Amino acid sequence: MWRVVPVRVRVLWWCCCSGWFRGFDRSHLFTLVDSIELEPVTAERAVADAVEFVRAVRNRRGDWIGETVVLERDGVKSVVRVDVDSFASELWRKVLRDKRRPRMLSRRHLAVCVFSYLAAELRSGDIAVAGSDSYANLHAQLMSWDECAPLVEQFCAQAGMPSEASELHSLTWPASAVLRESSPASFRLDMTTRLDLNREREAYPQAS
Repeated sequence: MWRVVPVRVRVLWWCCCSGWFRGFDRSHLFTLVDSIELEPVTAERAVADAVEFVRAVRNRRGDWIGETVVLERDGVKSVVRVDVDSFASELWRKVLRDKRRPRMLSRRHLAVCVFSYLAAELRSGDIAVAGSDSYANLHAQLMSWDECAPLVEQFCAQAGMPSEASELHSLTWPASAVLRESSPASFRLDMTTRLDLNREREAYPQAS
């Protein structure tokens, strides 16, 4: 199974990027999507939710479809919605919408749009695929602090830097002060930067 998943993902990604599926039977593309488990890596789920939407309405036949539809599965009704404004570009939104059909989307163009953005999300790592190596969730592969803590002393020794926070601050503060003074005024006046500097001065008054 672990060898099959990467092949399916690569085929899916190639289809979405190349536009090959636009003149092809879309059912094959949906079959590929159904065979893998997508995992949004960030809190932004717009594209993942859009994929679920086009999967849910795949059997519709009309050229136009509402942004919100009610589906019934096993006697249970559920509301499914797609928010193209949250991920699609302005050009895509012009293609998907028609002023004469408010709150309606072009069904066929929507599938092309969603799968194109899915390819981009897979490439950037914002959407991962369960069981895949090349498209795995990189965040899940990071070491926890409990795993890193015992290695801090060794790492700092190899990097030639102090492991204590106060010593590290004393070492880096003069250099950071030079960078701040040489930065453009717009950067120095940035609210976030000023707030960070105020916090540092409160924590280390002797360095300011």
